[in-house]
Amino acid sequence: MNSKDDFIAENVTVEQRGRFNDSFFASLAKPLRPLRLKILMAVVVALTGCAYHLGTTVPQEVRNVYVPSVVNKSGEPGVDKVATASLQREIQREGSFTLSRKSSATSRLNVTVTDVTMDAISFMNEDPLTPSEYRLYITASVLLTDRRTDAILYKGEVRGETKLAATQDFVSAKLAQLPALCDDLALRIVDACASTFW
Repeated sequence: MNSKDDFIAENVTVEQRGRFNDSFFASLAKPLRPLRLKILMAVVVALTGCAYHLGTTVPQEVRNVYVPSVVNKSGEPGVDKVATASLQREIQREGSFTLSRKSSATSRLNVTVTDVTMDAISFMNEDPLTPSEYRLYITASVLLTDRRTDAILYKGEVRGETKLAATQDFVSAKLAQLPALCDDLALRIVDACASTFW
């Protein structure tokens, strides 16, 4: 014959068992919460420290950069002004360099846009010879130098890109995509210059 305890255990409903399990595991978890919080804080601090370190790999002595106006040798009207504005914004946003006046700068970033081209990347279903979308490319030569010693810190060719839908007013559509094209170029230029110090 079952004992009284066995009888009670057998007649406990599923709902009651569920409540028991929930409260049981909750009671076990309570002592772990401060520990979890400490671990989480340690991970956040570690990740933040890594991000800060990665953002400051450029040596302090060349971090203050002067950016003269971008030179346009591509034949694409207005690209120099748009590219200059994009480059200055990206330097301020990215944080590896500090945008400075020529008088106080310790490095100099010269950029010359050499080419703006496009390739068809998709075509109309009803007419396989008519493009429906293009990819715009912008190419620039980049030179980062130490203003104190004239040492070359980075030298290379960088290319940015963006997409362009085929429209009847193609000239206006291309002009409208110029900021996005130059923004992508600026991002790649700053990344290339900062990466040289990793």
